[in-house]
Order: sequence, then C-alpha cells, then structure tokens
Amino acid sequence: MKICMFSAGVPANVGGVESFIDELSNFLSRVGVDVTILGRSDRDFIVKDGNRRIIGIRLNDYLPKRLQFSHYHDYVYQLKIWRKIPNEHFDLIHGGNDNPFITLFFRRKEPLLVTFHGTLAGVYSRFACVNKLKPYQYFLSTYAERVTAQKCDIPIACSYTVKNELAMFYDINPNKIKVIYNGVNTDKFRIFDKTASRKKLGVPLKNKYAIWVGSDPNRKGLLIAIGAIRRLSGVKLLVVGVNGVSDEKVVYFGRVSEVMKLLIYNSTDFFIFPTLYEGFALTPLEALACGLPIIISKECTTKEIIHEGVHGFVVNERKPECYAEKIEVLLNDDKRYQEMSYNCRKLAEKYSWENQGKEYLKVYEKLVQ
Repeated sequence: MKICMFSAGVPANVGGVESFIDELSNFLSRVGVDVTILGRSDRDFIVKDGNRRIIGIRLNDYLPKRLQFSHYHDYVYQLKIWRKIPNEHFDLIHGGNDNPFITLFFRRKEPLLVTFHGTLAGVYSRFACVNKLKPYQYFLSTYAERVTAQKCDIPIACSYTVKNELAMFYDINPNKIKVIYNGVNTDKFRIFDKTASRKKLGVPLKNKYAIWVGSDPNRKGLLIAIGAIRRLSGVKLLVVGVNGVSDEKVVYFGRVSEVMKLLIYNSTDFFIFPTLYEGFALTPLEALACGLPIIISKECTTKEIIHEGVHGFVVNERKPECYAEKIEVLLNDDKRYQEMSYNCRKLAEKYSWENQGKEYLKVYEKLVQ
C-alpha cells in the first residue's frame, strides 16, 4: 500500500500535528506501508527513512505582502502539495483539517481520508468574546475546512468533541465520522526513577513538582497553573515550551529536546493543564505514559478517556484555587497517588501508537479495497 500524508510541517519540526504524522507514519512504515510525507519547510528537500519518504516543501511569496489575504500561505501550501500528487500513483491520500482542500477537487481516484485535530469553527465558538468576526470573515475563514469535511471520503475526528463540532458547525452526518484518538509513544515516554531524574535535572529532591507543557500560554492556561501553584507550599511548577523569568515557585525551561522533556516529566509529580480548547492534545498522553496523574480543565478532551480520581481530576472552573484544591487531594495521600500513577501508565498503554496505528490501518484497508 502506498500512502501520501500531508503535514503542517516536516516531522522534525515537532508540534502536535507533526508529532502525530511522525508517529503514525513510523508505525505504518514498520508494518510495511510505503509512506510519502509532504510537509512545509524552509527549504525543498527529500529524505528517505525506511519505508518513509519525507518531502520538504518551501513556500513562495507569489504575491507581495500588501496583497496577501487571510490564510494566504495555507492556500499556497495546498497548491504546491496538489501539484506533487499527479507525479506518481498513491493508493490513498491522508490529509489534516483543510490542507487537502485543493487536492480534493483535482485528485484522480485516490480515496481521501482527513484527520481533524479540532475545528476553526469550534475555536471561534469557544473564543466568541475574543474573535469577533463578521459573517463574511467567518465564512471565508472556515470555508476550506467545511468543504473538506463534507467532501472527503472519511473524516476522522481525534475526539468525540471534535466529532460533535464537525456535525454541528459543518453539517456532517455523524454516521460518516469515525473517532480515532491520538496515540502516544509508550516506548519513548515511560517511567524512570524520580530521584535519579531530579538529580540529573538539578532540582531539589524535597519539593513536589508540577509540569505544564505548551507553546500557547494564553490558550493553555499557564497563568491559572502558576496561580494554583503559588497557593501551595512545597510545590513548584516546571514550565516547558515557553520562556519566562524563573523564581522560587516557577522554573521556565523554554523549548527542549524530547530527551530533556522526558527527563522533566519524570522529575515531576503531576501534570497541570488548564487549557481553553483542544482537539485531543498529545501532552496529557505523554504525562500519563510517564505515570503522572493529570489535572485538566473541562475543556480538555482528554477527559473523554480518563476516570475522575483514578487517572487525575477534571476542574470545572477557571480559578487557580479550584486547581489548588485538586492538587492538595492528589498529594496528601501517598498510597492513592501510587495507585493513580500505575493506572495512568496502564491507560497510556491502551492508547499506544501501536494500537492507534492499527485503527488507522483498518480504515486505510477498507478504503482501498
């Protein structure tokens, strides 16, 4: 089977979608599927990696900046990946959100599957007070995603929340939508000795530690996480993904390597994530795989797979004191904490990329029959 996958960037540029493409394509390559990945890059290149071929596509500014319209570079990227498709035969095309929009109209007979990692309409509805779009702006902004969802052969939602958004905002028949949760690499993200990890990281052993991971501190509620930690004695917050000024309660690491991130996960006691919107975030899964109970907002779709008090807690109010209360419950019972840590790892194993990749492979095989 030959599959072409569209990525927001090349797998080396690790963001949520890029990690999804990287892990899924690695699984497919291991089971003998021939995968070609087309992704945005700052240069044109081709790299062969086992059964994977990664093609970096540099975007050109065909129009001067003063003439570039909203989502201009998205459409340039869509145009360039469409022009790559006729050069060879693929059994199936796998895109994400609206990136196969132009290919949708000019493909040959290849089935087109699209994974939706959230929806623009869902984001706009959640941030209605912030994003005050005029009707025509809303229509133009969501048009490509809407049409892609309506016209692709199978829309895959990464959570039931996203499935509901596709049905509600884009008028997609729910029976057409399949839900496949994102996975986690349980070989990479695993439990190490906490004391040894802290010594290697160079943080005091006596404290309790929380971890927050993200690149968008406003959307992912960093200030709420900091506010919760400042209410508690003996607890510190390790912040990964953004820079800031460290103090006695909050330590900023900025962007780190995967190895360093794994070390930080294993130096902490729990994961805190007061996010405002997620399709199905990868970082809570990574934390679970490292045996960390998670304390998340009601907007975090990881709540669809966890059990309250078993794998962590869901906080219904956006108040630091509400998160602080859950943290105290978590850290004041060592026996319960150890049980939760074990449960977290077992849950992550259920959503390993080995298992989630097989779910995608079933859909592929059904489409190419």
